[in-house]
Parts: sequence; structure tokens; C-alpha cells
Amino acid sequence: MIHWDFEYMLAPYVTTGLQHGRLYFGFGSVQREVVDPVEYEPLLTVASLWKSYKTPRQVFEEARDGKHKLTDASCHRAIAMLGEGDFLCEKNTLLEKDERYKRPWLYYNLNGANPATVQSKLASSHVVILGCGGIGNFMATSLATAGVGMLTLVDGDSIELSNLTRQFLFSEADIGGKKIDVLRRELLARNPECKVDVLDLDIKTSEDLRKLPKADLIILSADTPGGLVWWMNDFSIELSIPFLNVGYVVDVAVWGPFVIPGTTGCWSCQSLVAEDDAPDTRVQSLISQVNRGSGAASTGPVNMMASSGALLDVFRYLGQFGSVESTNKRIGIWTHSLRIETQNCALNANCQACGHKQGGKLNSARTTL
Repeated sequence: MIHWDFEYMLAPYVTTGLQHGRLYFGFGSVQREVVDPVEYEPLLTVASLWKSYKTPRQVFEEARDGKHKLTDASCHRAIAMLGEGDFLCEKNTLLEKDERYKRPWLYYNLNGANPATVQSKLASSHVVILGCGGIGNFMATSLATAGVGMLTLVDGDSIELSNLTRQFLFSEADIGGKKIDVLRRELLARNPECKVDVLDLDIKTSEDLRKLPKADLIILSADTPGGLVWWMNDFSIELSIPFLNVGYVVDVAVWGPFVIPGTTGCWSCQSLVAEDDAPDTRVQSLISQVNRGSGAASTGPVNMMASSGALLDVFRYLGQFGSVESTNKRIGIWTHSLRIETQNCALNANCQACGHKQGGKLNSARTTL
């Protein structure tokens, strides 16, 4: 709701146009369809008068006087619509910001949030990224350049030629170097305001997770060893640190569930993956033979699609605006058809991990939607 004595202007992302006999005012999430032609001129007039900072009272007076001569009722309706639909930006919270964060601030404003508040929350946040491959590269870059205050990069691998098809902050000159060191260098080159720590660590047992620092969120983009996601789930619950698993299942880009201990369901609340242990030992042996030596089908677009969906949820969570879509569900985008599938991850009171605090199931299951 707008205040009649505050100064606002029409948000730069607002455009309008006619199609199929209707006026479309704004597009995307702020889109409104205006069906009655009688409303076209008052709305467009008021919007045109708000191309610079003015109070609603000033706009009202301008629209009624001079060449416009709109009625009081039509002015009130137009001002009310603009004030209720995230079409306006309040003075001193948006366009006066320096150029670095100007465009993200527009996005936060579009989502009904105070941009300065969101930016402050991001700047005070610490995110751990466990796994600095294709997904880790993309997510680290997006978080650092958005102004997240501190990142801790965790990985033990060195850069190989095959990484360059999807781990885009690495170059041929970096081959043989540690992923965390090169990634840190590249992030600081893009935003020196972000503090970036590194931890050279290969996770081999659940106890290795205790070497991770305390943080506001852990992003799990590593997929080995096989039980890692269950170990992380237990670690998250024990220390009350939220975590988000991001990856892919062959060509399906996947993220979630976004686990917030004490609030949401966890990785173990529901059955999410296909197991590789079977009651029939012969069947189990054959499954192991088929799975032995398998390799991931990985390409940049699939990595980026999973990362992009996850990042939107991370920004909403850290910035405390909008809805975190992957809470209580795991989301998968089938990239060959763009079909979206979700798995239920609702809180289960009988969950062995978060329901009874007994620790989650640790196994080497291969994930599948």
C-alpha cells in the first residue's frame, strides 16, 4: 500500500501495449490485463506522469488539472492499481543505488520486497558451497556478484580439461590448479566486496562434515561419496544449519528439498531415491554390476538450469522475500521436454532423521526422480 506523502516513480521494468483488443499493463509477474477501454487513458496518463519521483498527491493533482482533466474517481482507481501491483519504486530505495546492484534491486522491488533490506540481508549472509564443479561455479558466481557477504568454497579436486565444458570460471591455463583457489580468484575479480574463504577437503566420511564452518546455508553440489546427501541431512539437523541439494539426474535438472531444520521436511522424511540394496542378493549383485563404473552425463545447460532454480530459492531465503519453492518438495526439470516434476518431501513426524533425532539413513543409493 502506498503512502500519499511519499515519493515514488514508475518502475523501469514496467512497459505496456495493446494485444487482441486488451491493454496489457506491465509484463511478467506484474502483468495486468485491462479489458475496459474506458480505463485505458486514465491509467496510461497517471503512469506517464509518474516517470519521475512524485507523491501520489502530486500525480493526482496533475492528472485532474491542465490538459488531462481526469475525474477524481478515475485518478483514484489508476493510482490504487499502480500502488497495489509493485509497479512503483519508492524514492531512496532503488535508483539512487550504485550501479553494481541496480538491476537486482529492480527484481527485489518487482517481488514486493524493499531492495535495501534484501541487499542488507544478503550482505550479512554466509553460504558454504560444498562442491565447486559446474553447479558450484555457477552458484558461487551468482551469489558473489549479488553481494552475499561471505562464501566458503569446499572441494579437494584439481581442474581437468574435461571440466571446461561446464565449469565456466576455469580456463586451459588453470588446468592442474585447485578448483577452490581458481574459483576464489575469479570471484574476487568480479566482486571484491565478497569475502571468500576456501577449504581443501575431500569428504570421505560423515565426520568430515564437522570441518565445515558454521553458516546460514550449505549448498550441496557434490555427489560423492554415495551417502553424502544423507550425511549432510543429519549434519544439518544436528547443527540446525539449512541446506539445499542441487544436481541433476542424467538430463533432469534437480534441486531440493530446501531443508530448514525444525521447520520443513528433510531429505529422509519421504522416499526420494531408488535404492541399490535389494532383499534378493542375486538382484542386488546384478544392480551393482550394472551401476559399476557409471559416469554422469553432464552439460552446461543442465547444470545452469538446476543452479538457476536453486538460486532463486536461495535469494528468497536469504533475502526473506517471496516463497521458497523447494521447501517440502524436490523439483526436477526434464530438459528434453521442459516438463516439471515434483516429489513430496513433506515433514514426516515418524522420520528417523528429523522426527526422532536418531540420524538419517546412510547408504549408496543412486538418485532418481
